Amino acid sequence: MLGRLKSAINRYTVTAICFLIVIFSYLIGMIVDYKTIDKSVTKTVNSAKAAEDSTTLDVAKAFIAGTDSALDSAVYNRLDLIAVNGLFNRMIFKKKIDDVNAVNTVYKLNNGQLTYYYPEFGVRVAHKNIKVLNQYCESVGTKLLYVQAPMKIDKYDNELPHGLTDYPNANADRFLEGLDKLGIDYLDFREVIHDAGFVYKDLFFDTDHHWTTETGFWAYQYLMEYLGENYGLEYDEANVDKDNFTFVTMKDSFIGSLANRVGRLYAGIDDFTYIYPNFDTSFEWTRYDEQGASTLTRIGDFTETVMFKDRTENADQALAYRDNIYFNGNPAIAKITNNNVEDGRVLVIQDSFGKPVSAFLCLNFHQVDVMDLRDYAEMTVLDYLKINETYDYVIILYNPSAFKTSSYYSQFKFYNYK
Repeated sequence: MLGRLKSAINRYTVTAICFLIVIFSYLIGMIVDYKTIDKSVTKTVNSAKAAEDSTTLDVAKAFIAGTDSALDSAVYNRLDLIAVNGLFNRMIFKKKIDDVNAVNTVYKLNNGQLTYYYPEFGVRVAHKNIKVLNQYCESVGTKLLYVQAPMKIDKYDNELPHGLTDYPNANADRFLEGLDKLGIDYLDFREVIHDAGFVYKDLFFDTDHHWTTETGFWAYQYLMEYLGENYGLEYDEANVDKDNFTFVTMKDSFIGSLANRVGRLYAGIDDFTYIYPNFDTSFEWTRYDEQGASTLTRIGDFTETVMFKDRTENADQALAYRDNIYFNGNPAIAKITNNNVEDGRVLVIQDSFGKPVSAFLCLNFHQVDVMDLRDYAEMTVLDYLKINETYDYVIILYNPSAFKTSSYYSQFKFYNYK
């Protein structure tokens, strides 16, 4: 027993010494450019001074933020250093990688995948907002559907380390209970997944918090079926038939946002699959900024408009942000016109989980408008609907992490209230 203990101590001691040697080497190689620091600090401080009602404390915080950003960018081979730190954490079987901002702390689930962790959060404001939105939709004949996307943490087997409590799913449960009381329809993909008996781990990237493109495509298929059965929507079933789509998998090509924080030697590397229809399509796709001004228009087939093929380049390299292949990220607003379909208008209010879903939804409606309330600031959803009263459906698609301080009050603010 004593011998095994000594062996373990020696192993960790050697690992720690090796790690410190590497860290010291990187510190020697750190390059600090005082002009870069001065530029960063001056920019952030001047911005703080220019803001209305700025205080000395605000300026001091800006100075610290600017200095931290400049020093961070000056670290020699920063990504390699993160990777080495990740390797060290992997060697000591660490399952929590702390971040200065606690929201960005990364946890390794017992199944080996990475996730963020969020606290308990109230849902009263969300209920208040969606109640008003639903009342308006009913008054103009627009159907409202809330779609609960899943989270990396399985509601029925959370796999969290350290005996942590699964708050995000509990937050979502309370929100859906409120929708039941309000008589608002919803589709809970967490329950659909559980009932279908899927291997939960296979539905998500290992290194990113999102579901895979294949899972998003399956969610699109199920959503169309749900709309058909519950709302009488008529659509061409060929548009949801998997056999009519091309699936291309790029092996070991994707590094998700979680891996960017802890390093690929800790997180690993994901395969990435992109999907597109192999039948004729014709779209006009326009992106708008947070003030509602158009910034880009694309005309062509699915791969030339909704899909951004540059995300598939360098397939032999492990790169970040390949999941932005649809919509090229999270535009404040994107409007897609399908020239091959004459009827149907949908507004999709979504977070990043909605990108693959709404991309394929475009195949079935003449007009699909996509809105991300984390960025859109021109007007409220209610005001937007009053200008565009001809929507057949408003679909809200969020994952449980929407119930957190950094996004909750924007994602669920559907009208102006006091």
